[in-house]
Amino acid sequence: MSVFLYYIPGQKPTRETLKKLGLEYLVGKGNPDARGVNKGPDGKPGYIFLPDTTLVKEKIPARGYWEEKQEWHDFGEYWIGIDKNLKPGPEGMIRAGVGELRGYQVELGDEREWFIPVARLLDGSTPLPKRLVWKDENWQEGEVVAKYTELFNHALKFADQLLTTEFSEVTFEYTANVATLALSFIYRIGPAEISVLELLNTHNEYDIILSIIDYPRVLELAKKKRADIEQCSTSGKKE
Repeated sequence: MSVFLYYIPGQKPTRETLKKLGLEYLVGKGNPDARGVNKGPDGKPGYIFLPDTTLVKEKIPARGYWEEKQEWHDFGEYWIGIDKNLKPGPEGMIRAGVGELRGYQVELGDEREWFIPVARLLDGSTPLPKRLVWKDENWQEGEVVAKYTELFNHALKFADQLLTTEFSEVTFEYTANVATLALSFIYRIGPAEISVLELLNTHNEYDIILSIIDYPRVLELAKKKRADIEQCSTSGKKE
């Protein structure tokens, strides 16, 4: 599995350029290492670059435009490309520093498993990182760190609505946005990349939401309880 290619027409892109396009998640603190091409997928001069590949162990595509070897998708002010022999996958887009998050592997539309972080546990607490605050002469746990606050708040909302009629009224646009948010914490990915890979559909977006609120744990506990009941029933019959 590899990474996407990105093409921006005209001037050489900087980090500020990517920020304006909503693509700042693709690079670290510096500017993208872009290579100029005389002809891009739009038939005009521009620049092609790769996202941050620091953690990528697989072969990465060459920066260039080869119509026969690549597949390009037009998103207006930028294009996203795929090397037909090096299809992007989760391993190629993983972010640094997310290995300690708790979560579940969920199969998405590309028939591969993607890691989804749990934001709310069954007891209402969260495994997400929290700030440490000095209060009353002691270090104490504070609120969820700012980076994860939005995801945590969505998780609280979904958990409250799960057993009510409100949950059935939640739109797929809203759940898709939250699913995208969850994926973006783990991977260098946004709605455009998710669309290109066809990761989301009207069924699996709910699998992601349920994983965010730790619902697979409910199923696990229910399965264990059923097994215990069956074991007790079998033991009773033998006696």
